[in-house]
Amino acid sequence: MQATDTTVMPDVDAVGQLAEELLDMGGAAPPGSPRTARPPTAEPHQRETGRDRGAVLTPPRSPVVNAALELAQQPCSGHTIDDAPALRHAIRVAKTLTRHVPGIGPEVAAAALLHDAPRFAPDRIRLGQQLVAIAPELPHLVNVTFASHEAMMSGQAPNPPGPPAVFVLAADTIVAFRSLVRRAHRSGDAVAFFASREALRGLIPAFNHWSDVVTTQLPQSMAQYLQAALSELLSLTKLTACPANA
Repeated sequence: MQATDTTVMPDVDAVGQLAEELLDMGGAAPPGSPRTARPPTAEPHQRETGRDRGAVLTPPRSPVVNAALELAQQPCSGHTIDDAPALRHAIRVAKTLTRHVPGIGPEVAAAALLHDAPRFAPDRIRLGQQLVAIAPELPHLVNVTFASHEAMMSGQAPNPPGPPAVFVLAADTIVAFRSLVRRAHRSGDAVAFFASREALRGLIPAFNHWSDVVTTQLPQSMAQYLQAALSELLSLTKLTACPANA
């Protein structure tokens, strides 16, 4: 969830390799949750097949997705998110999105790849022009997702965007929660890991409230993954789920 200046990112050819490398990683189950297929009661448009799972991110890609992958290198270069290259985080979010919302349009996948661009871009006006050049609706999707993320991280009362931006935001949250859980386990002392992150612990009730609000807007499998990731985060931080204003 934090960004620091460290990693130099790969060139555009390496981006394609990275996307392929992460094809089966973006939507993996949160640690401790069952590695099962989506529930049989899911609606047909929510179901995955070997063909549609992540298809929008695999070759041959839409020109919109290719342009977004290339553009994402610029603001992400030299930054990390959750102790990983920012571009890797962006691709994980896009893969999680396409896993749970199969058949998603290339513009929405592009928004997932570029959802952190406003945070890192040195010139937001130029970024807006670049986003418009990729797809006319892309600036709105990116900016709404980014603004909603910032509001959630500030502990504000949840007011999530509607679909499809809420799908991108939920995918980002799933990836972030899972990353925190992995890092806590890898530290060897999960209690100490979260004890040193007082600000994050203070946001856990708000995350729980936000999750409850957005669940009804999400495909069933995405809602279940979000709740599973949050539940494990709650268990590790030893916090009891409660309203954001408690």
